[in-house]
Amino acid sequence: MFIDELGFLGFGTRLKLLTERIAISAGKVYKAGNCNFEMRWFTTFYYIATAGKPVSISSIATELNFSHPAVIKITNALLEHGYVKSAQGEDKRRRVLTLTKKGEKLQKELKPIWDAFAVATRKLFEDAGIDMLAAMNKLEQALENEPLEDRVLKQYREMQNKLYNILRYNHDLKHYFYSLNKAWIDEFFVFTDEDNRALSNPEVEIINKGGEILFIEYKDEIIATGAITPEHDNIYVISKMAVKNDFKGRGVGSLLLNHLINTAMNRGGTEVVLMTHEKLTKAVQLYRKAGFELVSPNNYKFKLMERDGNNLLLHLPLRVKTQQEEQ
Repeated sequence: MFIDELGFLGFGTRLKLLTERIAISAGKVYKAGNCNFEMRWFTTFYYIATAGKPVSISSIATELNFSHPAVIKITNALLEHGYVKSAQGEDKRRRVLTLTKKGEKLQKELKPIWDAFAVATRKLFEDAGIDMLAAMNKLEQALENEPLEDRVLKQYREMQNKLYNILRYNHDLKHYFYSLNKAWIDEFFVFTDEDNRALSNPEVEIINKGGEILFIEYKDEIIATGAITPEHDNIYVISKMAVKNDFKGRGVGSLLLNHLINTAMNRGGTEVVLMTHEKLTKAVQLYRKAGFELVSPNNYKFKLMERDGNNLLLHLPLRVKTQQEEQ
């Protein structure tokens, strides 16, 4: 079947189909037992029935790891069928649920069916040679440690990073350094004469001072740039970072930042600093994720370019590589 050919790509679909298949089977069993009951009600109904005390929507959601809207939808159905009843809780600020007489009668009718489900399901997995409960526990713990979306995005970025080329400055790339940074400044600030001077003369302002300018190329297109310049006491300054709008949110900024940091580290730098602005929330988040922390400008003898009074100076201490690591 085609779904089998998808391999891990079809895992979610196959899991959904398996769940639907089990739900259909459960519905047939409940019907055969003359029980007006739906599989989707099971855990909520079972929790209310066995809690030993009235339970709130919040406690159900917490214990079953369900969303509040999902619990409300199920409990509303149980209320409509007359299986549970709602009353005012002890603190008078929330409603609590308990089984009705009709619900208690249904519970007794369902118990032998549930017992049969448990035994039949255990035998099913024994026949399949799978310790499914142990596997599910491990899977759930792994997802708790790192959600699937984080795993997929990390893998995607790693795969994308292999398509990005890191280029060092040469005169042919000079106009990209200017255009990318000017577009970024125009979007957030006002382009000044000082900006024009710095971007028009990267050799004088950065390269001739021992600095370096890096570019990221993707499919023959320059999509990002950034600079790093040495200051005294093995401190390096990161500046002029800009990413093309179409490529923001793809991890390009993080990739560029890491290469600039590594450049400073490989040169024996002990600290990296950069100036940003408090309204650049995504940029600040990027820097903090990389380990940068807020620091006072008074700690440094040099001054960085500021846009207004809402600038933030961030720094990152570097671990100097040992000779063995360099080899």
